[in-house]
Amino acid sequence: MLTRQAVITLVLTLTALAFTETYASADNTHEQRCNVYGTCRVVVESGGSTGPGPTSQAAAESDSGQACINQESRRAVACSKDGRWWSNQVQCYVALAEEQAPKSDWIWDGHADGSIYTCSDGPGVLPGAMEMVFWAPDPPESPALPPVEPAVLAERAVDSLELKLAEVHTAPEAPGPTLVNLETWLWVSDADWRTLTASASARGTTASVTAKPVRVEWDLGEDTHTCDGPGREWRKGLGPDDATCYYRYAHTSEDQPKGQYTISAAIVYDVTWTCEGQCRATSGQLGEYTAPQGTASLGVKEAVPVLTGQR
Repeated sequence: MLTRQAVITLVLTLTALAFTETYASADNTHEQRCNVYGTCRVVVESGGSTGPGPTSQAAAESDSGQACINQESRRAVACSKDGRWWSNQVQCYVALAEEQAPKSDWIWDGHADGSIYTCSDGPGVLPGAMEMVFWAPDPPESPALPPVEPAVLAERAVDSLELKLAEVHTAPEAPGPTLVNLETWLWVSDADWRTLTASASARGTTASVTAKPVRVEWDLGEDTHTCDGPGREWRKGLGPDDATCYYRYAHTSEDQPKGQYTISAAIVYDVTWTCEGQCRATSGQLGEYTAPQGTASLGVKEAVPVLTGQR
């Protein structure tokens, strides 16, 4: 659980440069060091210090040959540790937070993209804190940065999809009325029933998602109903056997507000992804996503028999 007491928001300012401000007292040298995320801390070095030692490269180079450096000690550090990676930019070991707070949480600072990361074991962590949590649009740069998970990129791509708000149609046409036990035709517009695609990229990896509509979930007011397709639009000359999605009401809507049922339809999509570039996996599934509901009002009445006289 992310709490206000346990986390510190780091503001991403990529254009900023890390800097060190040094000033001296009688016995100690004080250095205020700030990284590119705007995180600062004060380092106190005693007057008897012999200064920084030589930089050690042992077990501190990534596969690319770049060194991972602790700027405070001016020594090389291991580029990965316990599933985390060292970021020269943030000056700590970074990992994607196991629990991603809801995007309404203050830690997101109003952002809808990016992710929440943890920062530990380094001078980038403020004094007294064992770990910090921060938002960033992409993982902080590192010589040991692991490949981007294509599924994470795929979820980012899904966020950019405009899942269609279904346009509700009935026959008899809403607001009706239709009749109890009559086959009431249901359908959504063909323009709403189409496959959607999107993609997202980061550091040489591109995930492309395909969202295919698979069914429509209807709420008819007195009950729910599912159709495996968009339904067939009623046209003059079509009979009951031509309907592909319909519902028979068992009760009138007389006891409903304004004497009408509020009905809704939502398109459900099956979402898959493929990966190009540097990919840990080439394809996968994200499961089903439900689009926002379209709504309408529909009255339902009882059929009244009409008696005619005999001649």
